[in-house]
Amino acid sequence: MRFHSYPAGGNGQRGVVRLVFTLGRGGQVLSSHLGGSSGNPTFDARALAMVRQAQPFPAFPSEITQGSMGFSVPVAFVPR
Repeated sequence: MRFHSYPAGGNGQRGVVRLVFTLGRGGQVLSSHLGGSSGNPTFDARALAMVRQAQPFPAFPSEITQGSMGFSVPVAFVPR
């Protein structure tokens, strides 16, 4: 959430982007894409930029044995 911000081009609108991404064991982003658009290209682009800026994520704990993990998260944009 440290990289979440309302984009300048949001024009006071609200929207929710479904962000889908896969992390590698070391916390690197292996892939990312939109699982659902907000209908606002500015919000969609900002959500994709957020995941790139946030890397590297924390490495997986040793008890997690998978080489990668997928996530699907909603990212809400609300003007303040």
